[in-house]
Amino acid sequence: QKKVVEHHECANMSQGIHSRPFWILMAMGVLGPYFGLLMANNYKVYGIDKGHSDYFVTLVGSFGSAANGCSRFFWAVLFDKYGFKKVYFAIMAIQLILTATLSSISSVGALYLIWHALTMGCEGGQFSTLPAVTTKVFGHKVGPLIYGFILVMFAVSNIASFFITKAQLDNWGWPAMFWISFGLTVLSALMNLFFNEKYEFL
Repeated sequence: QKKVVEHHECANMSQGIHSRPFWILMAMGVLGPYFGLLMANNYKVYGIDKGHSDYFVTLVGSFGSAANGCSRFFWAVLFDKYGFKKVYFAIMAIQLILTATLSSISSVGALYLIWHALTMGCEGGQFSTLPAVTTKVFGHKVGPLIYGFILVMFAVSNIASFFITKAQLDNWGWPAMFWISFGLTVLSALMNLFFNEKYEFL
């Protein structure tokens, strides 16, 4: 089967780093995963604060881990069918609902479990689609190298969530942590508006 080249691939790292998609993906790598990383690190503490038992929040974490892994295949299939932008908007839309409603439902055990699983599913979606679109935009030669930078942004997001929570949780409370996540999710969705997955490297 003849390979169809949709656009000119990135020739080298320098060209990739100086392109618009690179900086948009870097921003999305910080903004989008923030909520999922926040909850991955704090689901147990938060669950216990809401009155759930240690056994139950451990169960919540197990379901979250399973959802994170299984969702990657689900989102990858959607990526192949609908493209990155539509799938990423869907992930961010679900995440917005989760961030806006978590405080209201988390005292109900079954709902907290479902919300955490969905949160981890959104996180898995980002870890699934961002490598794929990076390769699609920058090509098989440069794409994996560019994705290394985006992985660093995931780490930056994780570190930021840790320090913001540690510094301000006692002053602002959990609802404020979730509204910060809401705002960052909105920003990441807005960045997606300006992203071109068929960017031409000339």
